[in-house]
Amino acid sequence: METSRSQRWRERRALWATDFRTINPRAYSVDLIEHRMARAFIAEHHYLPNYPAAQVAIGLFGRRAVLEGVCVFAVPATDAVITRHTGFLDPTKGTVLARLILLDSVPQNGESFFCARAFRLLREARPAIEAVVSYSDPEAGHIGRVYAALSGAHRGTTRPRIVLRTGDRTISDRTLSKIPPPRARNGRSHRPDCPARSSRSRSSRKTGSLAPTPPD
Repeated sequence: METSRSQRWRERRALWATDFRTINPRAYSVDLIEHRMARAFIAEHHYLPNYPAAQVAIGLFGRRAVLEGVCVFAVPATDAVITRHTGFLDPTKGTVLARLILLDSVPQNGESFFCARAFRLLREARPAIEAVVSYSDPEAGHIGRVYAALSGAHRGTTRPRIVLRTGDRTISDRTLSKIPPPRARNGRSHRPDCPARSSRSRSSRKTGSLAPTPPD
């Protein structure tokens, strides 16, 4: 759905920004935060409540220093995520923007304001990182407009994959890869059937890469 209003999240529900004004940079501050603070905020508000393999967590603080947004830069699922989309042969030169969330109280253009300053802090905290890869999830209503506003390069769409969900939680490929297959009586390994209450769906995401310090 095309709209001029910015999508927001609160208590894991998709909402729209309630403040129609453009964000006032003087009313907000951006700073590094501890992972425990970022983890709690994401668990309470993000539609994907699990915390990624984080490298750097950054918070957006509004009036009275209240936390109103979080972004988390994390280790990618595989090194190929970085080498394929950034052109760097060394995967340590890149990171993934694994979580980006703002509450509905943040005014319009809050994402681009937040990300631009978060990239600067990322560069200071991890100077070896020169590129950021991010994904837009169409199933969550994302179209990647914020990354376009930050001069991100569209790198295509990921291949459809099987997504396993149990209740309201999504089981990541990283988690599944850590489960050793049980041994059958004949000595061969096999995968057990999925739990009865789990569901599978095919999902693909748009991929884009960004520089940690985009132009103002």
